[in-house]
Amino acid sequence: RGWAALRARGPAPGTLSPHLWKTSVLRLDAANPADVEAAAEAHARAVAVRMNRGALLAERRSRLLAAVRQTYNDLFHDAFIDSGQIFALRNSADKALDALDRPLADWDALQPATRLPRWVAYLQRRADSPFLTRLAQRTLLASLDNAATLALAFMHAHDVTAADMADVWGDDGADGGAGPRARVRGGADALLDEMKANVTGQVLLESRAEVAKAASALARARAAWPEVLRAIKTRQLAQSLLLLKEKRVDAVARTGLIAATERDQLQDLVERKLKSLHFSPPRVSKTRPAETLRAHPLFRALDDAEFAKGVLKHAELCVEQEGAPLCAPGSPAAHVLILVRGCAALLPAPAR
Repeated sequence: RGWAALRARGPAPGTLSPHLWKTSVLRLDAANPADVEAAAEAHARAVAVRMNRGALLAERRSRLLAAVRQTYNDLFHDAFIDSGQIFALRNSADKALDALDRPLADWDALQPATRLPRWVAYLQRRADSPFLTRLAQRTLLASLDNAATLALAFMHAHDVTAADMADVWGDDGADGGAGPRARVRGGADALLDEMKANVTGQVLLESRAEVAKAASALARARAAWPEVLRAIKTRQLAQSLLLLKEKRVDAVARTGLIAATERDQLQDLVERKLKSLHFSPPRVSKTRPAETLRAHPLFRALDDAEFAKGVLKHAELCVEQEGAPLCAPGSPAAHVLILVRGCAALLPAPAR
């Protein structure tokens, strides 16, 4: 009787407001459990119709990017990244926040900041004097250090945030309570939770795809400049150890084993070490191209005079941008190309 009266004065099933559905379910709870279950199914269908998957995706992306930005702040606070790097990282997250209706693409926004400037390659090719050689080397290593640090910070922030997001929303389930009223609540909530879980999974996949792009760029940098990556890891390890020492000093001071003045002196010492590490990072020793060429198996049997006159005199250092072709099919074999740094791909000739 209550169901018929509700249908007579309300809109069609599947379009009733949540308040009217809640009122009708509570009224029919003790009257007819079969009608309660039917109302629950209709309620679930109404929720499915009203639910906007795009809005859920935008909300999950917004939360993930907000947490990623906070992780960048933590890295900056612990001196793992500098002010210029946190600006680039947060700017990439802000650009992704402006496009929540599309899949995550914050690495695409960050990638221009990780590329080597073209003038660095030009300077490296034209570095004839010792001064220009040192300037080119210092500028190149600084650019590589900045690019690798940005990629590592990006991957760390996404990995930490994705793990937290999976813990919070990855295992959402329906209400497992028994009884007609629990089934009413569970029918809608189960559908909503299932939708949220699917949306969360999609956002996590988008985050992993962005991390894979950063990892690919980092792998290319590692193949070309392994000593730069070693220097960055050495610096990060030293920073982690100094931060642990700082926390240890605080813990010991709370026990009363050292006085406040001793604690301040130890903390000042740690701070000086951190500043020294920030402004004077570990040195990177770059192998000269001539030394790499000299150690190549093709020229290992030559003595120094023969190598200098017959090989080094005719060698030219070429620095190519990523994706630039080294040679084309059918071109004359007038040179021997020896890969000093980086990696190359052998691609099939285009079909005629």
